[in-house]
Amino acid sequence: MSLGLQATKRRMQSVASTRKITNAMHLVATSKFKAWKNKVDGTSIYADELKSLFAQIFVSLTDEEIENYFSKKKETGKKLYIIVTSSLGLCGGYNYNIYKEIKPLINKDDELIVIGTKGNNYFKRNGYNVNSDFENIYNSFSFLKVKDLANYALSRVRTLNVDSINIVYTKLVNSITFTPVIETLYPLSKDSLNVSLDITKKEEFVIIEPTPKEVLDVLVPLYFQNILYGRLVESGASEQASRRNAMEAATDNADELISKLQIDYNKARQSAITQEITEVVSGANALE
Repeated sequence: MSLGLQATKRRMQSVASTRKITNAMHLVATSKFKAWKNKVDGTSIYADELKSLFAQIFVSLTDEEIENYFSKKKETGKKLYIIVTSSLGLCGGYNYNIYKEIKPLINKDDELIVIGTKGNNYFKRNGYNVNSDFENIYNSFSFLKVKDLANYALSRVRTLNVDSINIVYTKLVNSITFTPVIETLYPLSKDSLNVSLDITKKEEFVIIEPTPKEVLDVLVPLYFQNILYGRLVESGASEQASRRNAMEAATDNADELISKLQIDYNKARQSAITQEITEVVSGANALE
C-alpha cells in the first residue's frame, strides 16, 4: 500500500474518532437541553401570572405615583448590566452574539455582573468593571443563588451606585432559534410591563392597601427575583440548544468528510491496483 493510501486511511480514522466525540457531546447537550426546557416551561406560567399582577397594580397607579416610587435623589449616570454567558465552549455563536449585542451600549464606568467564565475573561480582558462574584451561578443552579444575585443588584440601586439594572441574556425562541436580548429589569414602568391602555374586565382597577409604596416594597423584589430566575433559565436552555446544534453540525460535517475520504481512498486504491496490473502485464510482455 502506498504512502498516500496510508495517510488517507489515518485521516479517516482520525475524523472517525473526532466524530465519536462530537456525537457524544451532541447527545449530552440534547439531554441537558430537555432538562432546561422543562424548567423554562415550569417557570413561564408563574412569571406570566406575576407579570399580570404587576400590570394590574401599575394600571391602578398614576404615573406620578410610579415615578415617585422609583425616583432617585440623584442620578449617577451608571448602569448595572447582568450579562449571561457560558463557562464552556463549543456552543457556536452563543457568546459572540452576546458580545456583539452589548458592547456598543456599555461604558467603562458601568458595572458588569458577568455570569460564565467565557464572559468574565472577555470583559476583563477588554478593561471593563467586572464583578465575578456570581460567575459560577450555574454550578448547582438554584433559586436561592438567583435570589442572592437579585438582592445584590437591587442594593446597588438603593445605595445610589447605579441608576438601572439591565440583563443581557439569550431568549429561547425554539430549539433552533435563540436571540440575544437586552432588557431593563429596574426601574419598572408601564412600558416594560406592556401594560395595555385597554383595561379588560379581569384587569379592572384594584384597591391597593395599605399603601402603594408598601405593596411595591414587597412585590418589587419578588417580581425581580422571579423574572431574573426565568431569564437565567432561558439562557441555560439556549446555551445547551446552541451547543447541541453546533455538535450536530460538526458530526454531520465529519460524516461528509469521511464519505469524501472513503471515495478518495477507493479511487487511490483502484489506481494503485491498476498501476500494479499494468506493471505486471508490461513485465510479462517484455519477457516474451
